[in-house]
Amino acid sequence: MRDVAYVLCNSIPGEVRAANEHDWLRRYCALLGEAGVTLTEDDAWRQYRLFAVYSWVAATSTAGMASKWQPLEIGVAATRRTTQACTQLQSVELLAELI
Repeated sequence: MRDVAYVLCNSIPGEVRAANEHDWLRRYCALLGEAGVTLTEDDAWRQYRLFAVYSWVAATSTAGMASKWQPLEIGVAATRRTTQACTQLQSVELLAELI
């Protein structure tokens, strides 16, 4: 789920992500099931929301390196997308609830 959250939160425009994320996660769980891996949709959703924070850390640390890791505008755009995702997914609230 870490990699799924990383891609969806950092790379997909917010409106596209929000409109499709439940379907994508449902499909991901189904494909895992076909491979013999059990991940419920509820668990996937919770993990996705938590790993959105990881995607935020990755984006902000990349942006913080200016253009040393990749062009600054790419890091800044990812930071904007993943900040929006964390807000929409209420990721910080979920972290607080779990702590």
